[in-house]
Amino acid sequence: MAEGTKAGLSVMWKGGVILEYRDLHIAFDPIIESTKFTHVFVSHAHFDHSRGLSFQGVSRFTTPETKDLIMASRKWNIEKVETLLIGDKVGFDDLEVQAFNSGHILGSCLFRLCTPEGTFVYTGDLNFSKTLITEPAEVAPCDILVIEATFGSPQFSFPSRDVIYKELVNWAIECILEGQVPAFRADAIGNSQELISIFNRFTEIPIVTEPSVTRINRVYESYGFRLNYVPSRSLQGAALLASRKCILIAPKNVDLSYNPTFRTALASGLSMVFGGSGERFPLSDHADFPHLLEYVASVKPKIVYTYHGGRLNETLARLIERRLGIEAKPLPAEPYRV
Repeated sequence: MAEGTKAGLSVMWKGGVILEYRDLHIAFDPIIESTKFTHVFVSHAHFDHSRGLSFQGVSRFTTPETKDLIMASRKWNIEKVETLLIGDKVGFDDLEVQAFNSGHILGSCLFRLCTPEGTFVYTGDLNFSKTLITEPAEVAPCDILVIEATFGSPQFSFPSRDVIYKELVNWAIECILEGQVPAFRADAIGNSQELISIFNRFTEIPIVTEPSVTRINRVYESYGFRLNYVPSRSLQGAALLASRKCILIAPKNVDLSYNPTFRTALASGLSMVFGGSGERFPLSDHADFPHLLEYVASVKPKIVYTYHGGRLNETLARLIERRLGIEAKPLPAEPYRV
């Protein structure tokens, strides 16, 4: 912000990213309810970001896709949630909020707020590369950028998607040739649908999906995605699994050890540091470290706040300052006047 600007805008972390502007208290992806909130904006359907849609007595906003994904995966009362298409704007007094694609999963968005005192962007989870099912995050220039830091360290530099796709396919074929079922554990929303798209495009291997993945697939299909798969609880799904000539896709938290014919793999960016037994593939719907820096450089903010990365908040902020020359710091837990 320019020197001498009225100090009427503040941003903090308090069970969510909270922006205060005059009498407005706007919460982005909050996980804790507050009677102070005037409006809640939810960036996407993953549980760690979407709990604010279940809060009652406050105006709630998200995309139609996010609303549908939540209804397919959770029993929340979200009938009165207001929806915004990508590109839509909504205004409160002299503040305007606009939704932009964040490239993460179906319906995911980042939010830009414009006020007479400056512009603010909250990214939510971000992906700045093209995948088979998403376009890269849109660049939303701003004065203040609050960016996720999930992979905010140089150790997180993912291989190209072409390389990952090839390794996934080769491993799955190897498993089937050895009489085993390649069983992928992945986020039910996002990574699972990319896995299906990979094997649909590059192979003719049948795909079998666990129930929670199947429910999400149907939402993707309702928005025009073509996914070829068989539900695991159907007769055809059971026959395919018994034949060992198929691929199984299950949520990350499902225990697959009950079936000795399954050979498991974790498909996630976090597989670089976690994953337990089985194979690991860094198929991520988040930006890696180089893409986080590239996004910041593209946005050209005056100041950056990092969040959602734990200890990596500090790491990413320090490296943004060092490599890009832009002021950066972890998002404070108390208001920081700008």
